[in-house]
Amino acid sequence: FLDGCHRRMFVTSERNTKLIQTATYRLFLWGDGGHAAGIMIDVTRRMQKRRDHATVRAHGTN
Repeated sequence: FLDGCHRRMFVTSERNTKLIQTATYRLFLWGDGGHAAGIMIDVTRRMQKRRDHATVRAHGTN
């Protein structure tokens, strides 16, 4: 069951990013996850950068 859930989570990077943002928001709401939320935001930013690089490479501009 868990395996199926994980596979569904990574179907698209956009859906994955939304899940991360939702998780970050929940951590902020709980109030005990300030540090964890910071890490999540950092991970999201890194994923975004990687996606941007991939897009540039696909267009052959780099």
